[in-house]
Amino acid sequence: MHVQLAGSEECWSHLQAHPDGYVTFCNVDPKREDSQQVLQTHLERGALGIGEQKFKIPADSPEMRRVYDVAREFDVPVLLHFGREYNTGLERFHKILEAYPQVNFIGHATGWWANISAVGASGGYPNGPVKPGGISDRLLSDYANMYGDLSANSGRNALSRDPDFASDFVLRLSKKLIWGSDCPCHDGQGGAYPKGYCIAQRSLARLKEYVADPRILLDITYDNGARLLKLGIPL
Repeated sequence: MHVQLAGSEECWSHLQAHPDGYVTFCNVDPKREDSQQVLQTHLERGALGIGEQKFKIPADSPEMRRVYDVAREFDVPVLLHFGREYNTGLERFHKILEAYPQVNFIGHATGWWANISAVGASGGYPNGPVKPGGISDRLLSDYANMYGDLSANSGRNALSRDPDFASDFVLRLSKKLIWGSDCPCHDGQGGAYPKGYCIAQRSLARLKEYVADPRILLDITYDNGARLLKLGIPL
């Protein structure tokens, strides 16, 4: 079923109508005075995480810390869209990981995946070789509570731009990566997507090139995410 939903309330209503087919996260503008109450309401209803948080605000701001406080209270992960304007301050995010060791964070989008390379990039879809030591790579390697979401063109680009780096990267961090689609096509072949291809199809093909072990591939494509969401997969 292809559906387009906008906001926590629509997701909750759809979940009520299809309780066996979906799980849901919840989202709120952290600048709202009632942001914590909104998140608490949806988490009490059964939302399994917070995000995708995509707002023009530093990721280590007081407003975002209130979001992380709720995540800690409910023991749920937070999915963050890092970009040129959204959740800025990736270079300081290690301080959040240290301040909230009980909270699992999932990095996503152009600002996250561009920074697997040590060559500075605020976002976009950089081409060419990856210089080892990028911020995102270090956060995934050094902090147990940091994960990476491989969805969208940003994740696809990270898997494609430097195959030699990517093949090592996905095996080295196979327990920290979560594959997803975030693809707007309707048929798995690029239908209704202006670029004419399926993001998920291309990124999954790359993963299969790099990962020969089906157990590792299952971790990346399902089990890692299921563990974070407590869907019955053992640690």
